[in-house]
Amino acid sequence: MQVVTQSDAERPRPRGVSVVAPPSSEERRVLSSHERRIALALAEAAMPAAGSLPGANAATIERYERLLDELGASFISAARAGLWTAEAWPLLRFGRPLSMLSQEARERALDAWNQSSSRHERWLLRAILTPLKSAHFDDARMHAHVGCRFGVEATHAVEPKRWRGQIVDGHSATTDMEIACEVVVVGTGAGGAAAAFELAKRGRAVLLLEAGRYRSRADFRGRSSEAYRQMYLGLGTSIAIGNVAAPILAGRGVGGSTTINSGTCYRAPEHTLERWGARYGLTMLSAEGLAPYYERVEAMLGVAEAPPEH
Repeated sequence: MQVVTQSDAERPRPRGVSVVAPPSSEERRVLSSHERRIALALAEAAMPAAGSLPGANAATIERYERLLDELGASFISAARAGLWTAEAWPLLRFGRPLSMLSQEARERALDAWNQSSSRHERWLLRAILTPLKSAHFDDARMHAHVGCRFGVEATHAVEPKRWRGQIVDGHSATTDMEIACEVVVVGTGAGGAAAAFELAKRGRAVLLLEAGRYRSRADFRGRSSEAYRQMYLGLGTSIAIGNVAAPILAGRGVGGSTTINSGTCYRAPEHTLERWGARYGLTMLSAEGLAPYYERVEAMLGVAEAPPEH
C-alpha cells in the first residue's frame, strides 16, 4: 500500500510571492483594546480565583491572543464575534455591557446566560468560553497547582524506514506524480485503513489519499493547542447541529480520527442491532452474524477490558 498526503495549509507558495518578516508581538495583536477588555471581563467572571488556584488575569488574555493567532483568521473572526455577543448580552437584563459591570454582576450575568431556556444560547456561551478556558489553563503554573505534568518530552525514536518509504508527502511535490495502483482509497482513518488492508491482503495495489500529514511520535507533546492546530479537522471546532449541538472531534492526518481518539473499542449493543433488524430489515447485522467479525478485529487490535484504575 502507498499513502499520499497533502496539507492544504502547507502547500508550496506560488513563485514570485515575497515573504515578509513576521511583525513584532505588539503588531501581532489580533484583538482590539476594547475586545481585550471584554475578554478579560468574561474570563474573570467565568474563572475567578478559587483557593490556591489563581483566577483569570491579563496573562490569560495574552495566551488567548496567542492561541487565536495560531488557529488562524477564521477562528479569530469567530472569537471576535463571540466577544461582542458576550458584551451585548447583559444589556437587556443589567442595562450595561459586560465589560462595564462589576465582578459580581458579571458572574450573575454568566450564570443567567448558562441557565437560559434556550439550548442554543447555552451552547453559544460554551463556545465563547472554551478557547478562553483553554488559554487560561494552558500554563505550566496552572498545571503545577493541580499536580499535573505540563506537556511531555517528545521522543526522538525514528520509525523503521520500511514504513516511511511507502509515504509520499504531497507538500514536497513540485511536479505531477504518476503512481500505478489498482484501487484508490480516500481517507486513512478507521474505515479507509480497514478497506485498504483487506484489499492489499488480497493482492491489490492500493493507494490511500489523505488530506492531512503523517505525524511521528515526536509530534505528540501533550499540548492541546498544538494538537488542535496540527491533527484535528477544523482545528477541533467542528460541530454537528441537531437536537443539540455536539462537538465532532475528527482527525486530520494519516490515521484520521484514530490518531486523536482514545482506544475505546466496544461492540454495538444487542438491543440496537435488534431494533435495526425489526425497523429497517437489517437482519444480517445480528449479534450472532457480526460475532466472527468482531472477534477477528478484537484479536488484531488486542482488545481487552480496561483495568479499573484506568
